[in-house]
Amino acid sequence: MDVWNSIQTRRQLAEMEEQQVQLTLAECLDGVRKGYLEYEGRRFEFEEKVLFDGQLGMNHMVHLLPMSGVEPFVQAMTAQVKKAQAGLQVVHNELIELDGCRVACSEFIIPVEDKTYYQILFATSVNGRALLGSFHFESEEVLVWQPLSHALIRTLWVEKI
Repeated sequence: MDVWNSIQTRRQLAEMEEQQVQLTLAECLDGVRKGYLEYEGRRFEFEEKVLFDGQLGMNHMVHLLPMSGVEPFVQAMTAQVKKAQAGLQVVHNELIELDGCRVACSEFIIPVEDKTYYQILFATSVNGRALLGSFHFESEEVLVWQPLSHALIRTLWVEKI
């Protein structure tokens, strides 16, 4: 069954890649820094939001998490989501080092009824507690949102207090 799922995942990714030209991470980072990105007649605008008392905010969990534990934490969260969601296929895992801050990411495809969704789950540690975030979009949008999500993750800045 895993071989069949792997074949299906590769087929779905190949179909998505054939649809249009994917934005590069460099193009996305440049767009995020400029405050906007134009792609196939669409304009994406970005603005810096300072949240969580000037630090950040998404889902700052009660779960204690040292910076060294972000990768196993995301792996455990991914396994938990995989158990709960039939047909979920993990596509990519990555650990990103950002100026002393470690961000672990997991990407997966989720089939829901007649649609397929793509999700990027990421986590880091803020003040010794888990900070969890995610990007969730229809798989048809993967060529825009996958590199854009990675660009946004790479602009994450956590001020240590």
